[in-house]
Amino acid sequence: MLLSGGVSPSSALKIIRNDLREKDFNKKFHNDIAKYIGYENHKLIEKIATQEFDEKRKKTPDVPILISEPPIYTNNNKRCDNAFKNDKKYLQKLLKDKIAKELGINPERLEHIKVVLFDYTSWLHKINIMEKILKYQHSKIMFFIVGTYWSQKWIGRVRKLPKDKRIKYPENIRIIKWDLFADLLNLSNDNRKQFEEVIKLSRLRDLETLIELNEQNDYKLHRLKKSKARKKGSKNDLDAFLKKI
Repeated sequence: MLLSGGVSPSSALKIIRNDLREKDFNKKFHNDIAKYIGYENHKLIEKIATQEFDEKRKKTPDVPILISEPPIYTNNNKRCDNAFKNDKKYLQKLLKDKIAKELGINPERLEHIKVVLFDYTSWLHKINIMEKILKYQHSKIMFFIVGTYWSQKWIGRVRKLPKDKRIKYPENIRIIKWDLFADLLNLSNDNRKQFEEVIKLSRLRDLETLIELNEQNDYKLHRLKKSKARKKGSKNDLDAFLKKI
């Protein structure tokens, strides 16, 4: 993507950084940098995960299509990052013994799960977590909140859910560290290497390199077509949503 004048976003950022001292640049654009780092790493993670699913599906047709930003809700523009339909029990196949035990999930008790959602975030504060849970929780949805930032003070790779009576289906929700997400998907060596690089660059706040990686990676994401029949302000019925995947 080029900006006006034929300059790429990464080049434009370098020009601005060169015009300002590093300290002044970080101070002036601190909030913007954090926001755009999240935007760029989300796009890269979606591309890497999509490629992983596509590569596996070439070998095993039962592997589902990973959808990017599916419109489960129609009354706002906020959507989870990735989702797949679990009609062929792919989640159960991903849950190897050690992974299932670490997640505290019994694969034999997932017959009711119709959709698996992933949402990536670096901010695992209760406010943000609850906003996501209230938006996406459902009796037939398994929801993984993937922490792209994980404090060294936190023990283990799974965070406890907030204590909140509004959480209706705690058994269907997990907050997991980014490397547990990689283990769950059983990322290939190449895809895992790319994924770990994105996590590292995000931690280092290296927005320029993240933008460059996105410019170089043109892997096509799978998106659902917008339905003309959806009523504005209404919540999609899950069965109708499943038919679109």
